[in-house]
Amino acid sequence: MQNEIMGFLSRHNGGKTAEIAEALAVTDYQARYYLLLLEKAGMVQRSPLRRGMATYWFLKGEKQVGQNCSSTT
Repeated sequence: MQNEIMGFLSRHNGGKTAEIAEALAVTDYQARYYLLLLEKAGMVQRSPLRRGMATYWFLKGEKQVGQNCSSTT
């Protein structure tokens, strides 16, 4: 699963938790679990946590495209 997430982030230059979950046919909670494992391993980063804003994930070291997205879905 972690390799699939890394592949998605590489192909799409990042993505929201819900987008990743939908693309990999898993729940948002499952996607978030694996994303947090990857973050802990230093392989991915997430946008700064902001109340009411979607979390945007990207590969560590890549430009943070879409970080300021105003959509919360």
